[in-house]
Amino acid sequence: MAHQQTHSERSRGYDSYLTTAKRLDPDEIWILLENVPEDNPEAGPAGIPATLAEAVQEWLRADTQDEGIAVVIGWNVEYVRRHREYA
Repeated sequence: MAHQQTHSERSRGYDSYLTTAKRLDPDEIWILLENVPEDNPEAGPAGIPATLAEAVQEWLRADTQDEGIAVVIGWNVEYVRRHREYA
């Protein structure tokens, strides 16, 4: 329903869209991806340097056991498995 409302309001103009979006998402938790530039330097992994994030990605692609990664990184094993699917 919220998506339909924002889509409908957007067709009436950007100001109408912003008013509806503010009403439906007062805490501004959701973002419109087309408003995020592709070359945004802040779009990388939050809280860790990009080189460390790349190293973790490589590690997740390797044959290391899930339990070993979980112990070193501090994640639970299920979280490692979920991230491994996207690595």
